Amino acid sequence: MRIVSGIASAVAGIALAVLLLASGYFVCAAPPTTAMLASATSTENAATAFTHDDVVSVACATRDYSFGDHDIDALNRAIYDANVNAAARQAAGALTVAAGAPNLKGVAADDAAAIQAAFAQATDVYVYPADTISHLDDCYAIACAANVAVGVLAVVLVVCLIACGALVGRRRVGRVLQVAGIAVLALFVVCGIWAAIDFYGLFVVFHEVFFAQTGNWVFSETSLLICALPEDFWMGMGAVWLATSAIASILSILIGSALARRPKAGARGNASGNTRDNVRAATSAEPATDPSTTL
Repeated sequence: MRIVSGIASAVAGIALAVLLLASGYFVCAAPPTTAMLASATSTENAATAFTHDDVVSVACATRDYSFGDHDIDALNRAIYDANVNAAARQAAGALTVAAGAPNLKGVAADDAAAIQAAFAQATDVYVYPADTISHLDDCYAIACAANVAVGVLAVVLVVCLIACGALVGRRRVGRVLQVAGIAVLALFVVCGIWAAIDFYGLFVVFHEVFFAQTGNWVFSETSLLICALPEDFWMGMGAVWLATSAIASILSILIGSALARRPKAGARGNASGNTRDNVRAATSAEPATDPSTTL
């Protein structure tokens, strides 16, 4: 019994710690988070005549492709709209811009094949080339795997916590919640210090872990992807992730502390006193013995 409860506790602690980490990821992957951070960090690109709104639109479409509906036509449409708007501003203002823009003259907005063909002749300053799309495809694959893993871990966590409660009691469940929350907070303290000292180094390690097999995550500073999602954007994402998981971990610790707390001695004493009073009352309520019956 002790071995089973110990295994259940360990598995539950690991599952909960991963889910606490994942809570920050899900907030970061939500569309409003991308829209908010892109609006705050994306800037106009004078080299292409892309406006702030153009770049934010591309950033949101990139999020949808990587972590949402994975619709390549919708992503290309956002990039198409940005380039059409930029071409109109170039024509109206005689702007000097970087070479490599897609030739979209006569290309209809709903002609996905023609848009794709035009993009194939452009540079990464204006569009997402094949290596960029490949990287976003890798992100989508990881996101899908993460969604499945989180669902499985949630089921495992519930089963193991129920087992701990049934075999050992709620105090063991409380300790599991405490330990998992503390472990995640400790990890984020380390990551937070690392990010404050060398955010790019942390960013590189993160990508080398998740994209070690492909290595297609390095892009030029002038590329459309980096303009839409600059380093400041990812620093904001890191802060959101840290704050969300830290809050979830603190809640886990507080709930765990409440469950792990021993009953107060006074409450036990009162319970014992009540039991003794009940015994006395039951005894005094017994009918008196008639002396004549004892003869």
